Amino acid sequence: ISQPKALVVAGGVLAVIGLAPGMPHVAFIVPGVLLMMLVYGHTTMVKRSLTERSRVDTANETVPGAGRTPGWQDIAPVDPIGLDIGYRVIGLLGSEREGAERPAEQQTQLAEQIRNLRQEMSQQFGFLLPMVHIRDNLELDPESYTIRLHNIEVDRFSVQIGQLLAIATDAARPLTEGRPVREPSYGLNALWIQPDVRESAIHSGYTVVDCATVITTHVGKVMEDHIHELIGFEETRGWLEHLRQSSPKLCEALVPDKLSMGVLMQLLKKLLLDRISIGDSPRIAVTLLEMTEQQSDLLMLLRQVRITLRRQIVEPLINRQALPWQLSVFTLSPELEKMLLMAREQASRDVLFSEETFAIEPQLSLQLQQNIPALITQASQQPVEPVLLVAYQLWPLLSRYARIATNRTLTVLTFQEIPDDLQVEIIGQLG
Repeated sequence: ISQPKALVVAGGVLAVIGLAPGMPHVAFIVPGVLLMMLVYGHTTMVKRSLTERSRVDTANETVPGAGRTPGWQDIAPVDPIGLDIGYRVIGLLGSEREGAERPAEQQTQLAEQIRNLRQEMSQQFGFLLPMVHIRDNLELDPESYTIRLHNIEVDRFSVQIGQLLAIATDAARPLTEGRPVREPSYGLNALWIQPDVRESAIHSGYTVVDCATVITTHVGKVMEDHIHELIGFEETRGWLEHLRQSSPKLCEALVPDKLSMGVLMQLLKKLLLDRISIGDSPRIAVTLLEMTEQQSDLLMLLRQVRITLRRQIVEPLINRQALPWQLSVFTLSPELEKMLLMAREQASRDVLFSEETFAIEPQLSLQLQQNIPALITQASQQPVEPVLLVAYQLWPLLSRYARIATNRTLTVLTFQEIPDDLQVEIIGQLG
């Protein structure tokens, strides 16, 4: 019975006709009533069947042996940083057999090296980095590993278990043995060699490391390149709690009275994006507390914090051996600076204006991306770090271009970030 409503209407019409005077009552009323009763019975049976089926489906989630009810615990967690390893790499984590063969102080277990790496990088960048979760993955090649950020693979490499990696230095002499390969962290020329060739490789000017060290260095490089992605809400809260231990009143005055947790997290991310340590939490907090009395723009707060930390930022850029009291820098050519400032002025009239992404001519954008690597090459020919000194209005845009073109090899500073007692030498121009 696919159309029950139509049959009910037909039965009702027959019954009404049978009630009319002069009509054969039995011939119309009886079939009409029977038709309506048939439809009613069929509908009742269908409803009962659906009810029983619903009860069975509900019971299947609760009765023993039918499986448990799905819950949030079934959703796989997203790890900020993870390392997936093939089954032959698992042996690098350490075992009782290895512990019996070598003294504990001589063991180079991968898990221990990763733990030490996390501790060192936490001290370097000033916050507690999330744990590196190591998992075995049978889908990988036996001697391969992958590094993941937020469950997304960002890099992978294959090691040679039982062999050593000899990394060539500038003064390295050719070796007759070994399989050529590119070292995964920095792309340097290297060779996989047997352990008995180790001494010969060292005397030939190579740096020789084991497989565990190769993986640890690779993980550390990925973490450093993406350090700003590794600080989230929990890490920011931990940063505040660490500040509270030494300056509880300062911490209470800053968050949430003057600054929300979200804005603080974004500001710390911006500092880490330029690999600036956030370990000096009291000075960062004092600067933010002072500046929030005047304005709350994130970029302006960031600029002021960078000025506060200027000695910390500049110190690694000075060649203390060759030029101990001088910073060698590149600047923009007058023509390029004028063009960028004009483009910024025009773009600032738009309500959607962004300091980091305002539009410039496509040809000018292409030239910037091509000329910045050339500037890096020029700096490498001298005993200096590549530093570009620009007006503060252009710093956000050029910092972004520097990251795109050189993976943060070039440091972009503003004039306000140079300490007053530091001499500056201009060694070239970006034009």
